[in-house]
Amino acid sequence: MTRRLLAVLILLGGLFWGASASGAVLINALPVSIESGTNEIGPVVIPDGLQRIKLRFKRATTLTPTFWTNPVTKIDARLDVSYDGGQTFQLACAFEMYGGIRAGRNGVELSESFVQCSLQPGTSRLVKASVTVTNGPLASEVSVEVE
Repeated sequence: MTRRLLAVLILLGGLFWGASASGAVLINALPVSIESGTNEIGPVVIPDGLQRIKLRFKRATTLTPTFWTNPVTKIDARLDVSYDGGQTFQLACAFEMYGGIRAGRNGVELSESFVQCSLQPGTSRLVKASVTVTNGPLASEVSVEVE
């Protein structure tokens, strides 16, 4: 993972504290190039009021064939949450995505892929992530939203 993306994701915990507005965009279209391999991020503190995290990756389309162009480049990721201050963690969500040009159910090309995790309310919550890229590098733009 690029040092820039890793630094941003580690600082995400600090950014959460300022994310009291609904639908706050913490990172918007950050260019990334992630090499093959597994990266562990966190744990970081989640504010008590945070209910959702959404992570978006730009995709290749016919009109913009510059992002995540290789159809065999894959991201496997999981987000684990602790509701007891880090004593135990449980899976909040996991996803697997492949690159290349993809179409939605309606046949229209997808310009991005995303994963959205809903979080249970609580105090003393922590989040950690594991991101694995195979057949990289993954060149994309990443956006993170919280609510």
